[in-house]
Amino acid sequence: MRLYGRKLSVALAWIEILGAGIDDPLFGFRVYPIASLRQAFDTTRHARRFDFDHEIAVRMFWAGVPTINKPAPCRYSTKAEGGVSHFHYVRDNLALVWLHVRLLAELLPWRLIQVCRARMRRPAEAVRAAVPSR
Repeated sequence: MRLYGRKLSVALAWIEILGAGIDDPLFGFRVYPIASLRQAFDTTRHARRFDFDHEIAVRMFWAGVPTINKPAPCRYSTKAEGGVSHFHYVRDNLALVWLHVRLLAELLPWRLIQVCRARMRRPAEAVRAAVPSR
């Protein structure tokens, strides 16, 4: 089930940034320029729990911050193997649904032109690096 959630998250991120550019908004090691991160935080009162990674990755893309995706292995351990999840199914899924509603509502009337411009300014190497090689 978690794998399907990750795939849905990637698809929604690509809709929110109008194409490829974020391989996995819910998983990975990220380094953000502090000034851009502070600006992203100033544009939202959310992004404080499980919605943090996705929202900040999208907002960084909207701001034109270069995205470099590096593959990282992800394995979901079973409970028998010691796997523990702090994801609360109802609460956190509702937060993620609300996240996508907010991002899409913000994208369409206010950020569409900005995202298109950011996409055109991105170096070709960053766009090629963003597309998974699977």
